Amino acid sequence: MTPQSVLKTEDDNDPNLANALLSCIDETGNEKWLRYLFEKTLLDATLEMKLKLEILDEPMALEHIPLVVRKEYRNWRFLADKNKIPDLARDESPLIQSIVEFIHKGSSSLEDFGSKIHEMKAAFKNQMTVDNYLKKEYLPISDNTAFEVDRVQIIDATPKKPFAIWKCRVVTDEDEVGREFTLTIDPVESPLAEEFLRIMEEKNDYGNYGVVASFAGRTFVPGENATVFIELTLPIDSPLAEKKRLWQPIVSFKTGDVFLSIYGRTKLQLIVAQKNEICLCDDLIKVGEIRNLLNFFPKDEKSKEAPTLQIIGTKVIS
Repeated sequence: MTPQSVLKTEDDNDPNLANALLSCIDETGNEKWLRYLFEKTLLDATLEMKLKLEILDEPMALEHIPLVVRKEYRNWRFLADKNKIPDLARDESPLIQSIVEFIHKGSSSLEDFGSKIHEMKAAFKNQMTVDNYLKKEYLPISDNTAFEVDRVQIIDATPKKPFAIWKCRVVTDEDEVGREFTLTIDPVESPLAEEFLRIMEEKNDYGNYGVVASFAGRTFVPGENATVFIELTLPIDSPLAEKKRLWQPIVSFKTGDVFLSIYGRTKLQLIVAQKNEICLCDDLIKVGEIRNLLNFFPKDEKSKEAPTLQIIGTKVIS
């Protein structure tokens, strides 16, 4: 079979992709056995597509196979097995599973699907699942666009319950810029749930002269009872000052719990628990829980200590 011929089978959704893969193999010049294996396997009418993919997956993933060939194979495989939804939302909520299915059905290519999944990564309970999938498919896993999760257009399938996003940066003692990543905070039923989201969305009048109060640009500092906090100064007439009467005693908290605290009428603190703790606090109200705990205060590879973090942006997804 010549490189220009189109390899076509009844169960191949896009024979042009198969031909592109063969051309890609030919261009490498040293993998003729791979071309032979792919042709013979794909054209074997006695094999179901599932078995064909099982035969091809292992050799197509070998490290000595040129990366361009491996990428082209994953592109072909995505459409060849289009009826099977990637198993990356198995442990997620039914809503996230339905969104992934919706995106998969409407995706024209592996790159298209991967891009949309990457953009909604912050909505996943376990974001490592998304990273692992993208890595397996040789797609970008950078978090540079993770903060723009609202760009994904999902008709009639957008989660109705709002959640907050923190874009964070590790603060280093050196001149180099620290690693950036995102944290997802799920609000809990709370007397201050609305106020918390307004602060995260930067749509409030809690600051001096009615300007916006925001935690963006602020750095966490160590607090009591295995917590870290960020503190803002409020005007005496801030609408939040009157909320102090809502505080209720708290006897315990767990890693990733998020609280707001107002004391002295002019100090607002955003507090995060670093580990499970039993204590008596009478000036806190819980407003949320960090969803992706694997990213919560990651250990520094050199010191093995939890590094200092700065919030460089906040956002609400609704």
